[in-house]
Amino acid sequence: MAVRQTGSAVDSKASFQSLSSVNKLSLPDQVFASLRDALMSGRFAPGQRMPLRSIASALGTSTMPAREAVNRLVEIGALELLPNRRVSVPVLTVERYRDIATARSIIEPAAAENATVRLSERDLAELGEMYAKMAQLLRHIDEEGAAQERMKLDKAFFFKIYAANESPILMSTIESFWIKTGPYLNLLMEGVTKKVWLKGDQIKPVLDALTERHPERVREAVRSNIQTAFEFIDEHGELNGLVR
Repeated sequence: MAVRQTGSAVDSKASFQSLSSVNKLSLPDQVFASLRDALMSGRFAPGQRMPLRSIASALGTSTMPAREAVNRLVEIGALELLPNRRVSVPVLTVERYRDIATARSIIEPAAAENATVRLSERDLAELGEMYAKMAQLLRHIDEEGAAQERMKLDKAFFFKIYAANESPILMSTIESFWIKTGPYLNLLMEGVTKKVWLKGDQIKPVLDALTERHPERVREAVRSNIQTAFEFIDEHGELNGLVR
């Protein structure tokens, strides 16, 4: 399988420098959590190499906890071990990506719909603050780090909604989707593609429906967000362009 190397895809220093450092307690778990969240937020691109030394350096650890965390991510399919023993972010086939997008379009809208009446007024206020930060970042999206921070907030926004269901099994299932498709969000953050994609606001309809406590509209807004992202990536050739 040949992998197209995008501008941000291959051992990009910026990807690793933006990781949050960890403290000295339970280092493997913290490294795992940091990498997992970065993958779900589109910090790394499909096909990007994940050198242990780069990870350890970015997080201020030795290579041992980095290796343990990477091995755990390989076990759950979030990273893959190549024949040359190097580790990289997996490249999904079009069929595999479409299958995950379909599953997300069923489960996540239902989770958001169910959360509509569970979210407190404080929760809604925090979601509104997240949206305001995303809108602010959009106005300065070409500044260094703005696009990555925008995607990080996108993940935080939706996971706060889903968490209102208080279901560990549901959250684990949704995380398994995001950790595999998150890297494809990275492709939306490149050049002209980034500007075209971010011109469409897919978050406000979700927030508005939640604020009005309208479960059916919430469900449809979340489903539309997932489908729009998949269709945009597919139509712009990002899926077919990665594998040939």
